[in-house]
Amino acid sequence: MKERVNILLMGIDYTDERGETERTDFRTDTIMLMCVDFVKGRVDMLSVPRDSYADIAWTDHRWKINGAYMSAGGREGRGFECLMETVSMTLGGIPVDHYVGVEMQGLRDIVDAIGGVWYDVDYEIKLDGVHLRPGYQLLDGEQALQYCRARKGITSGTDIDRIDRQQRFLLD
Repeated sequence: MKERVNILLMGIDYTDERGETERTDFRTDTIMLMCVDFVKGRVDMLSVPRDSYADIAWTDHRWKINGAYMSAGGREGRGFECLMETVSMTLGGIPVDHYVGVEMQGLRDIVDAIGGVWYDVDYEIKLDGVHLRPGYQLLDGEQALQYCRARKGITSGTDIDRIDRQQRFLLD
């Protein structure tokens, strides 16, 4: 694996608005393993559906994989390490070398910091005050976040459809 590095990408469903409530069970609703192959000069990506049942590292429990992060204390605890280990075990021991965890505001900030992202929106999306119509357009951070989050009322409404959009958004 010296010619490759595996990086776990995590999208955490936390925002300041949600943090002001009594809620403390934030999850990693986007989980992608990115493999960078330096010899071949390519990047491969595998998404792990958030509702996949998995043996959660450091526990005797089998839960939805997106609960691994919180089971070890989230960002204040060892949540990132727990999810890295859980994904590794779930995928047959594939090493997970590094991670990048982004909360919802972080995605907004990244996209806004680079001046937006030009993207060909494929479906009409109405979510949390954002209305996107199909077509090539410049998305700001809020629009990019809602595009990546949208699931219900789009195509079959499944998490697999959302995963497909998220991967295309990152790779395009």
